[in-house]
Amino acid sequence: PVVESSVNLNLCFQHSDMVSENYLRFPLWLLEIDWFGCDVEKVSNPKPIPLERCIKTFPDEVKDKFCAFIVSNPTNDLRNNAFFWLNEYKTVDSAGRLFNNMGPDLFAGGGGGGGELRKHEFLKKYKFCFAFENSSSQGYVTEKLLHAKAAGCIPIYWGDPKVERDFNTKG
Repeated sequence: PVVESSVNLNLCFQHSDMVSENYLRFPLWLLEIDWFGCDVEKVSNPKPIPLERCIKTFPDEVKDKFCAFIVSNPTNDLRNNAFFWLNEYKTVDSAGRLFNNMGPDLFAGGGGGGGELRKHEFLKKYKFCFAFENSSSQGYVTEKLLHAKAAGCIPIYWGDPKVERDFNTKG
C-alpha cells in the first residue's frame, strides 16, 4: 500500500491487518471468476471460469485420474521437489511447461493467454491438484487454489499462510 497524504484509497492483495483504514483488499483470484455471466469471447486474459463452478459441488463428476500439475515457472524448489516426491508414489500428470509429460494441449500464450477454461476442463478429471503459489506471502492467493477447487479437485496447497481467510480449508 502507498502511504502518503494524496492517496485516499489503496487497492492491493495483502490482508487488511497489514494496512490502514483507507485500504480495500482485492485478492488476485477474484479476477478469475465470471461474476456476471459475461461473453467470455470478449475477454482476453484471464478468461473467467463460471461462477456456478465456484459456489456448487458436482458430486456426479467422475474423477478417474490421480493428480494434476500445471506449472510453467521453475523457480519454486519446494513445489518442484513435492512434484518429484509424489511422482515417485504414483505418476503425476504435468500439463504445464515444467516437467511436462502430457504434451502441449494446455499451453497458452504469454500471461495465460486465455487458457484458464481449458485448464478448468482438464482439472475436472483429477482427484488432486498441485496448487502451489510461486511464493508464500500473506494475501498472495492467485488462481491456482480457486481453479483446483472449482474443478472439484482436492488441492495440495502451499502459499498464503492465512489462506483460510479466503477459502474454507476443510472444504
